[in-house]
Amino acid sequence: MKLPARMLRLLPPVLLSLTGLITLLQILAFLLDYEAPAANYFSVGAILPTIANVLTVLVVLAGCLLALLIPKNQLQLGTLPVRAASIPAAVGFLAGAIVLLLSLNTTASRFAVLFLLLGAAYALLSGYAPARMSATSALLGFAAVLGCILLDALYYFDSSLEMNAPVKVTVIIGLLCAMLYYTGEIRILLGKPAPRLYMMLCFWLLGAGGLAALPIPIAALAGAFARTTSPSNAPVLAQQMYHPEYLAGALIVLGTAISAGIRLWSWLRQGAVPSAAEAPTGASEAGSSAGPGEGER
Repeated sequence: MKLPARMLRLLPPVLLSLTGLITLLQILAFLLDYEAPAANYFSVGAILPTIANVLTVLVVLAGCLLALLIPKNQLQLGTLPVRAASIPAAVGFLAGAIVLLLSLNTTASRFAVLFLLLGAAYALLSGYAPARMSATSALLGFAAVLGCILLDALYYFDSSLEMNAPVKVTVIIGLLCAMLYYTGEIRILLGKPAPRLYMMLCFWLLGAGGLAALPIPIAALAGAFARTTSPSNAPVLAQQMYHPEYLAGALIVLGTAISAGIRLWSWLRQGAVPSAAEAPTGASEAGSSAGPGEGER
């Protein structure tokens, strides 16, 4: 089912509006319904986080549905849109590395910090490196993916916070979506873009990221995780708040989501849909939109 160009151009504002609503509801949920430090859960019967979760599922499903319905060759994507969009992602990785360094002092956390710094380097190179360095940028992109995996592993095996605590669940899911999004970027840098897949991953990231990206930093600033006592032998941030390492993941998701949102907006609003004069036909259609040697997904 070929979607009209006008409908495709309406997707970014609709998606970003839903993401904003999810973010607002989750912020209010953390400020009004989050029971910390006595517990690490929303209060029983809290409606705000439930609505935010339902909207997130709808955004994720919409991304999947559109990826299935849009024909292979309706979308075009040759390079990563908007060079400057790489800056928020780089800042997110750098801020996440600093927060993690000030929150944990373990061998695993130091490895994660290293890969997060490499992820910041990737983000900058992906936007500003010359075309001949695309392969190098893509290689660094795997460091960004591995950084997200290591951070998720740290959270998953963290026994100090309940496995189903909202902070843990939302940050882990947000980082998983960020990791998958970067695989979509890497494909573009390697000359094998998959426009429909890339669009779907943007939907996933913006939908799921809305639950953690801004809500957790704002809740932290509002004192939702503030400590009543300060252990003297803990790293700096751990002396001030409970579980500050989760703030690192939220900042990475935030930077990545801002970057993805800017790129999706520019791409779908301006250059994603070929004009009638430019639209490829026949056998050339598959090759022109899919990259060398491979059909577009």
